[in-house]
Amino acid sequence: MDVSYHRQEPRDVGVGQSKEIGILLRPGDSLPQGVYNDRIVIYADNHIPYTFNIQVTVSSSAVGNVQFSVLDEIMRDVANASITVQHQSALDLIYTVKTGTDGNAFLFDIPEGRYTYNISASGAASYSDSFVIEPGVTTTVPVALELKLVTIEWSVTPTVIQDQYQITISQTFETNVPTPVLVMEPPNVTLPDLQPGQVFNGEFTVTNYGLIALDNVALNFPSSFDGYDVEILDSTIPKRLNAMQKITVPYRITRSSRLL
Repeated sequence: MDVSYHRQEPRDVGVGQSKEIGILLRPGDSLPQGVYNDRIVIYADNHIPYTFNIQVTVSSSAVGNVQFSVLDEIMRDVANASITVQHQSALDLIYTVKTGTDGNAFLFDIPEGRYTYNISASGAASYSDSFVIEPGVTTTVPVALELKLVTIEWSVTPTVIQDQYQITISQTFETNVPTPVLVMEPPNVTLPDLQPGQVFNGEFTVTNYGLIALDNVALNFPSSFDGYDVEILDSTIPKRLNAMQKITVPYRITRSSRLL
């Protein structure tokens, strides 16, 4: 790429003064799209040379359009999804757009080439891929986002006792949707201070809050952890959990006497 500037006769630059220098960039017709770096060096009789760095993004004058059509996995339009698009060669070409209520978003008159994109939306997993813009063509990009049907959040709160904390876990989940939604409640249990050989009995529920049955249900749990033994007291767990069905599972936790 040719770089030229408007020449001026050497002149003194007084304190607080400035001079403008025009720069003309002329990329050749065969120059590939991309980011290019160059520099201009300014010399003076009483100063060290000053280097002015130039970075130029060369893009095509041929443009096209792209349409994003965003659904979730149960075929609902995803509104207000954020989409970031970046040209793979000319990395400075970055575009952002949000989907409307119909799940569609458009970008018009963007330079040709291959782009990567990332889509994020509330309640769904992020998704990334790529597409190609061709001159004069509208490229359609259909996207199906994976739903986060169950979201678990936890917080830690200091207690009045030094170096002891209270951990709170909360669950947020979708209900009455055409897919299985498996939720265990409560999400956590606080054990009392057990001496070796002492037992804690409890129970938890497993519920399918979705409208589709869940097959091959199984409980996987450690038989022991940190000096505690764990038993599930009801082994008749059904293999299928129907829509909106709930089961109750009793359990026993024993402080291991092996610690004595």
